[in-house]
Amino acid sequence: MWAIVETWIPDSEGGFGVVTTESCESMTVRDALVEADVPLRAGDRVWLEYVDAEVVKLVKAQ
Repeated sequence: MWAIVETWIPDSEGGFGVVTTESCESMTVRDALVEADVPLRAGDRVWLEYVDAEVVKLVKAQ
């Protein structure tokens, strides 16, 4: 699903922050797998998918 990054703090394990989904649901994301050329920041559009029950992958839209 698509989401917009509200806040993001990058770290050595990918980062953590808050995203808002297309359905206006606010989600806290921790230790996410991030696919992006530059660190995520507020306002970035990302594709959010669950790798398993606990791991979220965020792919920044180009």
